[in-house]
Amino acid sequence: MADNVTLNSGSGGDTMAADDISGVKYPRVKLCVGVDGVANDVADANPVPVSDAGGSLTVDGSVSAAQSGNWTVFSIPNDQEDCYTLHADSVLTASRHHLSILNGHATKIIKVWKVWVALGTEAAVTGLVARFKLLRITGITGGSAANTTKHRTAAAGLTTATVVTQPSSVSGASTGSFGSGSVSSEETALQVDTKVLFQADAFVQPITLLQNEGITIQQGALTGSAGTIAVYAIVTEE
Repeated sequence: MADNVTLNSGSGGDTMAADDISGVKYPRVKLCVGVDGVANDVADANPVPVSDAGGSLTVDGSVSAAQSGNWTVFSIPNDQEDCYTLHADSVLTASRHHLSILNGHATKIIKVWKVWVALGTEAAVTGLVARFKLLRITGITGGSAANTTKHRTAAAGLTTATVVTQPSSVSGASTGSFGSGSVSSEETALQVDTKVLFQADAFVQPITLLQNEGITIQQGALTGSAGTIAVYAIVTEE
């Protein structure tokens, strides 16, 4: 049998679309949507409304999405972002800035992923507890270059950062800190006393340093400590 149906076939009426399946005509319909009193053809500009009825929808394949509002995107260093460990050994001294990092580039960004301190003295010493805090800064004066270790030997190296140990002074130090911790300089604590001042993770963004922004690890005002502190920071540059 043929598809479609002719109305009032004896006088050549309108033809209705239909699909003939085993002699049975199944009407073909064109979908329209709209509120009461309105019927518009379905099209890209007038799609069929879809509701999850309070549940969820599963979409196969790729979906294009447009940003609405502010999005926060967190990423960890990958194979295309070279990591560097910055390290300085510094004598425990009240209020000393043991390691400072400043970004001097107009467009590149330095991200700080982890900062920690550990007692670096191998000889027996006696002393008290030294407190350290991690602060933002906007300038560095003086100091000697700290050690930079590439996580990948072929990395280009940090070209935009000024990394120094024991600067003569820093400027623009923040009142609040990213973190603080205390280590003991007593001989019995030397092998285990390490404190993480900051560490990025899935819920904590890395510290981002734009041009003329930096960080410093500063010792507290306590003067009774003795020995050497080892200060470390892991950073990337992009």
